[in-house]
Amino acid sequence: MHETSPGTPAVSVLGVTGFPFGLAARVLDGEPYKSLASFVHVLPAIAERAKRD
Repeated sequence: MHETSPGTPAVSVLGVTGFPFGLAARVLDGEPYKSLASFVHVLPAIAERAKRD
């Protein structure tokens, strides 16, 4: 669970909190330009940027 989104499951990886279950729901609903693969692909870059900031 994430403090800013009560009741929403969150995953914390490499110091970055993400909401893959919410993203999966958006993908299943047919929202364009959304994919779980892209979420996983960019996670290391986001984590690296978070470490620098």
